[in-house]
Amino acid sequence: MRRFALAGVLGLLILTTGSTFAATTNNIWRATLASTSTTSIHGGATIVKVGNGRLASVAVKLYGVKPDATVQVTVTDSTTPNIWTSTKFKMAATGVNRFWLKGSDVKPLDKAIDAKDTLTITVTVTPKPTTGGAPATAITLTGTFARVR
Repeated sequence: MRRFALAGVLGLLILTTGSTFAATTNNIWRATLASTSTTSIHGGATIVKVGNGRLASVAVKLYGVKPDATVQVTVTDSTTPNIWTSTKFKMAATGVNRFWLKGSDVKPLDKAIDAKDTLTITVTVTPKPTTGGAPATAITLTGTFARVR
């Protein structure tokens, strides 16, 4: 029984030590998402570039989104029109969506980061049209990323 306990403690130590070291090499940027229109929709976004430099993700958390709203996310910088654009997707409701970038999408992100360009994010939320009413007007949320130290 002691052997199993010792093996468990060693395994836990190895897992937590490895993840601690891996987390210190990640590059993280955060942005607050806001709209210029009077809307209850707001949120935040995070870009994480994993330490090995070949993987990155964009996470978007939105509050106040009604079910079945269509959302599209775009990351840009001062020189590249679109570093990355998501496909349009339907939100179930308030929540987080994380997108893993492909290798071809990470390269322009790396270039913008190395050039110290300003990374911005635009999130377009199109509410579900009301029954028998006019089409819903899209709401645009924007934010500027700042590196987390």
